[in-house]
Amino acid sequence: MRVYLPTSQRQELKSYRWDLRQTAHRVIKYQRSKMRHQRPGQSDWNEPLDTYNHLRISQTPGKKSHDIRKDLERHEDIKWERSTLIRVMSSVADSDPWIMKQLNKVRSCRATIRFDEEGLTPHIHSCSNRWCGRCARKANIERTRHLNKAIAGATIELPESRYNWTFTTLTIDDRTLGVSADDVVTKVKAIRREITRMLNQRFVKRHIKASLYKIENVWSKVTGRANVHVHILCVYDCPKCDYTSWVSSYWKLGRILDHKRFRYTGMGSVMELTKPIASYLNKSFSYQTDEQLLRLIYAFRSVRASGATGVFRRLIAEVKEAEKRERLATESVEPKQPPSQPSVVDMPFGTYDKTQLLYKILEGKQTAIWMLRWLEYYQSWSKSIGVKSGIDPGSTDGS
Repeated sequence: MRVYLPTSQRQELKSYRWDLRQTAHRVIKYQRSKMRHQRPGQSDWNEPLDTYNHLRISQTPGKKSHDIRKDLERHEDIKWERSTLIRVMSSVADSDPWIMKQLNKVRSCRATIRFDEEGLTPHIHSCSNRWCGRCARKANIERTRHLNKAIAGATIELPESRYNWTFTTLTIDDRTLGVSADDVVTKVKAIRREITRMLNQRFVKRHIKASLYKIENVWSKVTGRANVHVHILCVYDCPKCDYTSWVSSYWKLGRILDHKRFRYTGMGSVMELTKPIASYLNKSFSYQTDEQLLRLIYAFRSVRASGATGVFRRLIAEVKEAEKRERLATESVEPKQPPSQPSVVDMPFGTYDKTQLLYKILEGKQTAIWMLRWLEYYQSWSKSIGVKSGIDPGSTDGS
């Protein structure tokens, strides 16, 4: 039997439930934060961790030190993703010359340092492959930085008092295309073709002053469906109802999930906006199968997954040009002195990567700290002290 409460009591009950949910959310958030910052109880854990906190090459005021456990977890993830990518590409490299070319690039991607009698010799090479765990993260950070500056600048040039900012997610219906649920190749080509036609419409040229878009894919754990979708941010000078009706009348491939209005409240709001636009092509890299990864590689082959128009495109170009001028000015400056060698060498000669050096730092090896600092120093000043493939260890060996 359903009991209908008066309006006042019903509103009071809703308010009570809302307060209860908010209190539970704060408690869960506090518990997660407490568990995340908990340290193991070993007696020898703090010493190398505290030593590692002083490994910052950039002395930027207010910059936080990295937790060695998080760095190790990140590098282990990159190592696992790289091995998975090499295994998948190797399975078809003999029959596909393009895959063989990409495989050779991924295999050459590394950041290592050799320690021998002559000193230290770093070797750094980036493959710039969109599926490489190391290069994809680097490109994601760079793209996020560019978008943050461009969106922050656009809020001044296109203020919310005169223009509407709307973030929309567009999806694909398998029945509309007449394809299977896991046919990611056809879906990516269809959504790329449709978003290009959409941005060339007369309505866009007349009302939309700036736009950003990004094509992504998410594999379903249960059904294995390829959920290809596109995130798009539009800034326009017409009423929002006109914009939503235009999108609804034009987009026939699938559903339109939401029309969220963006309000600038600082760089935090910009970061929440650039997260889906500057993210990876495939969010579920950790649990996809080898066959699904291979399909994604072929699906996004020669496909432009992101883009910008109008004011956003101009501002991003200006941000890149400004960073290029800063980089050229930095290269003309004399490099800082390299890190000094420790008094006691407690590691054997050999070639090490960052993951191996981090494990050695956990063991309390002072030489590993010196080598890691030297590797970061070389990444910052490589244009000034030598070529990317290596340097003369006799002139700048860190001693």
